[in-house]
Order: sequence, then C-alpha cells, then structure tokens
Amino acid sequence: MGKTVKLSAVAAMTALVVVDLGLGTAHASPGNWQLHTPYASNMCLDAAYAPGDPHQDPWKDGDKVQMWVCNGQAQQGWVFHPVRTPSGVPAFTITNQRSGLCLDMDISGGTYDNIPNDYKGHLVQLWHCITDNGQPEANQVWYQLSGDYDGWARLQSGSDNGGSFDFMDAKNYGGTDPSQNGDPVLVWDYYSPTLPDGRHGDAPQNWNWT
Repeated sequence: MGKTVKLSAVAAMTALVVVDLGLGTAHASPGNWQLHTPYASNMCLDAAYAPGDPHQDPWKDGDKVQMWVCNGQAQQGWVFHPVRTPSGVPAFTITNQRSGLCLDMDISGGTYDNIPNDYKGHLVQLWHCITDNGQPEANQVWYQLSGDYDGWARLQSGSDNGGSFDFMDAKNYGGTDPSQNGDPVLVWDYYSPTLPDGRHGDAPQNWNWT
C-alpha cells in the first residue's frame, strides 16, 4: 500500500457540495450494497480473484477491484462504514462483503504525471483495514460529494491532499467502451465535459449504490 497519508490533510480542502442521494440510508449506514455507474449500468464494482489463481478465497492484500456484470454474489457486496471528519462531509470506509477487506487506493510508486500528491491513474485495490489511533488510513477513506446526475455521487479519495480532486473512476482508459468484464477501477482527475443537453458530467466518475 505504500506511504501513509493522513486524513486531516484532505478534510480542510474538501469543498464540493454534498448531495442527498435520495437512497434511504444506503449512503449513511452499513449494509451490503452494489455499486454502479451510469457509464455501464449492468456492471458492478467487483472484488477480483488474485491473478493466476481464479479459485483463491479468501482474497489478499493488493488484489484488484474491477467492473463485472452484476451477478448478486458476495464479492459484489460492499459495506459502508461512516467516518467522522472535521469538515462534516460524509465519508466512509468501504469493506467487501465476502473478503472483509477495505477498498483502498494504491499509493505505492510514482504519480501518473509527476505532480506531487496527484494520484491520477492509481489503481483501487483491496487491503486489510488499517487504523491509526482509531482513525482510518486516508487512502481507505472515500468522501461522498455531489455527482453530475440526480441520485448519483462522486467518491473522492481521502488521500487527495494535493488539490487535484482525484475520484474513483470506472472508465477503461485502455480503450474498451463501455466497461467490460475485468476492467480495472482507478482514481482520476475530476473530469466534467459538456454533455449534449448542455449539462456537465462524466458518467464513469458517478456512482450510486443499491
């Protein structure tokens, strides 16, 4: 998982508008939820098996998460655990129903574009949940910020203390469109192109949970 980034660094700069998703308690209480994007509505966030070992269970630190056709299995179930933040912005750690591991942004190695504290392009992975004096590791915290569409939200990495606003992103930058089974999930700079109806938005960076 690499270096540690403290949660307090991002709390002071998180200033986007918080959205009420209108999803009952789905965004505020533990439960097994499936995560989707409007980019490919039949695809779910999925805890992948270890490469080269399709029968590995349980999962281990460093196993990737991916997009996969929704199938209702436990590796596509995610439990939201609210995190108290100084800013009051809704934030969570998110654990996988089957493995019990945390949704974690891999902050090892260099940055995508050599900008300090810019984690653009870093993979989202599974990792055992880590706390420091009762506070979760920042790269295992996800802030719920307003999305581009009604009922959707962006999930900002808690490690995003460089001001670049890196968000969980399901777009496959390798070329397939829309998401295909096995496409990785990563963090990417805030992106909001103009849509045909004049609004701004980017479907792969918008999520809801059902």
